[in-house]
Amino acid sequence: MERYPVESTFAKSVGYDHHKWLLEIETMAGKIYQLKAVPMFRYMGLVSRGSVGKYYNRYLRGHFEHVEVFEQHQAEIESDVIKEMATAVVDELFSRIAVKV
Repeated sequence: MERYPVESTFAKSVGYDHHKWLLEIETMAGKIYQLKAVPMFRYMGLVSRGSVGKYYNRYLRGHFEHVEVFEQHQAEIESDVIKEMATAVVDELFSRIAVKV
């Protein structure tokens, strides 16, 4: 999901998927949370009010199911690194075989 930077001491960025009613918040600590079944007006309130943290605590925290997805993203990043390394090894092997032929 694409997130947009916000001016906040609580969050770095927020994003919203209006098809799935899914709100995503990246905290200043680097954790990413997804909140489920969030109406668009709550997302709009979050990004248009003065304090993202205060709005989150008053209207979102504890009101919607949420999951931390930082670990999922970390696993995806690690998987991409492994794929890149494997590709480099295979390329190197093929280049050595081509030189010998």
